[in-house]
Amino acid sequence: MDYKYLDHYWTEDGRYPFLIKVDDKLVGFALVRDIGKNESDQTVYWMAEFFVMKKYRRM
Repeated sequence: MDYKYLDHYWTEDGRYPFLIKVDDKLVGFALVRDIGKNESDQTVYWMAEFFVMKKYRRM
């Protein structure tokens, strides 16, 4: 299955890819978007995707 917006996280402002590492091993990722401002003018973020390999969860 393809993730339609994956490339956008590396090319568009307001999209942030985070890679999660343990001991220099890639164990997960999070894809976060800036979706605008709230009524207090604070930036609102949306976690679009989040994954951590089972072995590394709860660490």
